Amino acid sequence: MTITFQPGPGSQYLNQTVYTFPAPAGWTSNRAPDQEVPSVTLTSVAQLGAGQSLTLDGVFAGTAADNQFGTFTVGVTIGATSASFMINTPSAFPV
Repeated sequence: MTITFQPGPGSQYLNQTVYTFPAPAGWTSNRAPDQEVPSVTLTSVAQLGAGQSLTLDGVFAGTAADNQFGTFTVGVTIGATSASFMINTPSAFPV
């Protein structure tokens, strides 16, 4: 799974990309925590069988509450299959 951030108009952090975080349990990261980088790739240490799923929990990347406006793009690759989707920065911190 690769996460990238594209700042939008009005973002206080026009040069900021993804601020990295420790990899959640069961995942590894290609970046050390506490860095601002163009993208971060998380890799599951578990192998998936047909019909199985993985949960990625505890990843937080930023909100519009601290003037970080933009779009996160999340790309997921499993074997030869890949997909991506875009998520706008949420308007508030998670509760």
